[in-house]
Amino acid sequence: MSCQDLVVGSPFDTNTDGVVGGSIFTYVLPQPEPANKIISPEPETGEDFAFAVDIAGDILIAGAFGNDDGGNQAGTAYVFERQADGSWLFEQELTAGTPTAGFEFGDPVAIAGNPALDVYVAAVGSTNDGDGRVWLFERDAGSWSSIGSITGDAGELDFGLALDIDNISGSDFNIAVGAPDDGFAVDGGPGAVYVFNVDLTAPTITPLAKLTSTIGTTEAIGVTHAGFGSRVAIDGDTLAASAPFNDGPGTDAGAIAVFRADNPAFTAWSEEAILTSCGVDAGGAGAALTPCPG
Repeated sequence: MSCQDLVVGSPFDTNTDGVVGGSIFTYVLPQPEPANKIISPEPETGEDFAFAVDIAGDILIAGAFGNDDGGNQAGTAYVFERQADGSWLFEQELTAGTPTAGFEFGDPVAIAGNPALDVYVAAVGSTNDGDGRVWLFERDAGSWSSIGSITGDAGELDFGLALDIDNISGSDFNIAVGAPDDGFAVDGGPGAVYVFNVDLTAPTITPLAKLTSTIGTTEAIGVTHAGFGSRVAIDGDTLAASAPFNDGPGTDAGAIAVFRADNPAFTAWSEEAILTSCGVDAGGAGAALTPCPG
């Protein structure tokens, strides 16, 4: 991904077919006007197309958790490829192993790739699939296929509410997965971030670590919690996770925990810093995170 590229989802936009189903606006900075408007390949009212979007080089992914093809709000995701003239062409639809009503597959989505090798990994969340599940896909020679799914610890909620992927090298990728209600079987857990490795040469999926933060709370079930893991970003040996409901500087002012990997295998991490917006009340700091690849 170039830091000149900006993609903005507008899930309630009336698209060019007159359907209130959502659109994507793409920008090439610093130009202030959108370069393209992308709509769903099968526009559907209430589809929530582009509720979640991500881009890696010339490949873009958009979630549509309200899509009803597999049942009411079963959800889906669409992949697009940028053409030589700057336009975007629909490439493929990604679905859960068995699309199921109410699973809301497609919120969130993440993608990363190595354009030199033409390999990409996409992750698509489905937080209503049990306690939450993330489906992983690989792109090989322009075609996408599922390589499996990942889950968190049993009996915990909202696994997969936040996703980010980093290409470590070659066909090797690390994935950060936020689970802001991890720790209780109902809303109110202290939250966690899971780190997985995906090696496309096999392919293999390997769990590496589960991170918790001093931001998190172990208060009684139902007590307002910090929401640690609501947004995540991973870049090399650095990982950041937001806790938008942290009360440190003020009620729901929010905070961000920054971690550093302690070894090259990424199996151990140390919390390095807590970032806050001092003196801000109800600001929700850390509502969104994304690194700018170097």
